[in-house]
Amino acid sequence: MTTQAESRAHNKIHWEALAPLWMAWWQRFGPATQPVSDWMVAHARLGPGTRVLDLATGVGEPALSFARALNGRGEVLGVDQSERMIEYAREQSMGLNHLQFEVQDLEQLNLHHHEPFDVIVSRWGLMFCSDVAEALRQARSCLKPDGILIGAVWGIPERVPMLNLASQALKQALDRELERLGPGPFSLSDPAWLQTQLTAGGFRLETIAPVDVVLHCESAQAYLSERAEMATSLAEALANLTPEERAKYNSALESAAQVWCPQSDSERLELVNQAICFVARQIPESLS
Repeated sequence: MTTQAESRAHNKIHWEALAPLWMAWWQRFGPATQPVSDWMVAHARLGPGTRVLDLATGVGEPALSFARALNGRGEVLGVDQSERMIEYAREQSMGLNHLQFEVQDLEQLNLHHHEPFDVIVSRWGLMFCSDVAEALRQARSCLKPDGILIGAVWGIPERVPMLNLASQALKQALDRELERLGPGPFSLSDPAWLQTQLTAGGFRLETIAPVDVVLHCESAQAYLSERAEMATSLAEALANLTPEERAKYNSALESAAQVWCPQSDSERLELVNQAICFVARQIPESLS
């Protein structure tokens, strides 16, 4: 059984290695995911002097979106455990005032040198925590008493083909599943479980809503090539297939991909992925 320490160590190594590929992919992924950042900004009730903390900011989102929205009228701090990710985030933040980035693990926060924040945000970060409730309790200690948490996680696998289509075909064609060390992108996809974790972390869910992330691919094989580049376990699984198994897999992938073809006579895919966005408020200490 994987320990929490092993899971955290794996996460750090994984995202540090993935950073260059992630940044190269950002030209496509960034615009596709902007609606999620926009939803988060719209629900933050920003004003002069607002202080925002972005947990697991990656290459800078949604910290960059919040900094643009505040336009120098507040402060934004983005933290991530990957030094490479933070380097890329700083490169993207050139010209933006009152925006900083630090190397910090959201499961082991050390932010006592900062004033409390009005808003804490996390876009697809909490779902990779080895202990979500404990991470939320740490985050809560950085919030002002009336502060809020705004987050985004992925919906159920069937509603996130960008991440699930390739592994779905592997399961259908060859009855094989990809292994992962530690929590994966769908660990908080059940709204009921998400609410349970929020409550355990000292937050009360106020608002929850789906937001679509649409990604276009030229074909099923183009999608697969891109996905395998970003997912090491998938690339390894595909590399170990026999020619007969690969043919069977390709057939299953093409079949599964047909659902996402907007036109029956086209190979082009329109992958509509569901993010779950939410707003939560701290439960008063006397009630938690």
